[in-house]
Amino acid sequence: MLAAAGCRGGGAPVAAGAPGHELRSELRKGTATPGAVHRCLFVMNHTKQTAAVFVDGRHAGWIGPESTAGFFVGRSAPARARLTAVAGSATWEATAEGPVWDFTWHLLP
Repeated sequence: MLAAAGCRGGGAPVAAGAPGHELRSELRKGTATPGAVHRCLFVMNHTKQTAAVFVDGRHAGWIGPESTAGFFVGRSAPARARLTAVAGSATWEATAEGPVWDFTWHLLP
């Protein structure tokens, strides 16, 4: 429980996306918060939409508009992970090569 305390997730699914519109994202090496709890994928949402975040098809949580959240992925995340975020019918996708907690994923409009 204490390990997950540095990660936050949650929120209500309030999303609206353009139909079939795939959005741009960037994976950057390094966490959003230096010294943060390990084994968290940090996501920075630079859009005005709430998005559901998935790691290899497993729901990690929700991220609100224009916010940052850490999602506890623990040991279950492989060294190569497929990241997906969904807001309405809009999607972001990326592949993390290496431990997913070594990255910050930026969702861009």
